[in-house]
Amino acid sequence: MSNDFASVPTKFMAECFGVSDRRVQQLANEGVIPYTKRGRVMRFDVAAAVRAYVEYLKELESEGDGAEDAVSMAKLKAERDLKRHKAREAELHVAELERTMHRADDVEAVMSDLVASTRSMLVALPGRVAKDAAEASGPAAAAQVVRAAVDDVLAQLAGYRYDPEAFASMVRERQGWRDDDADEEPADR
Repeated sequence: MSNDFASVPTKFMAECFGVSDRRVQQLANEGVIPYTKRGRVMRFDVAAAVRAYVEYLKELESEGDGAEDAVSMAKLKAERDLKRHKAREAELHVAELERTMHRADDVEAVMSDLVASTRSMLVALPGRVAKDAAEASGPAAAAQVVRAAVDDVLAQLAGYRYDPEAFASMVRERQGWRDDDADEEPADR
């Protein structure tokens, strides 16, 4: 190779690369392409600069592919996760409609009603047994009266049964469905 291309100015390299003079200076300052300085002027060995620039472009391309692959993989993972979450949500909704699962807030509401009923029965207990216990012939008879009243309250509580319709009613209310929605026929047009 002729020595004419061993030391060319920035403008020549810019024309070779198809970029601006400023971009060639940036590439040189970043260490992408080798250069020498004569005073304040950058000079380039064309063969070395072209090889370095080609390598730089290859690295950018391979990094770009990796970045695109990473972005694609992240996007696919996000889409997969979204689909899983939507499927899980649909499963839970179906389980609720099939009455095989209940929302925590519905269970809490039913249990709160049960606790309130229990409380009211227990609060009413002294008033129910006071007269009979006072008229009892002795402490043992008074205890028997109280025990019978407590057994009555416990029997009422033991009689509590799960009412699936109570939960279904809560679901209908939350969803804004009317009780007669399922029975309606579509109107003819």
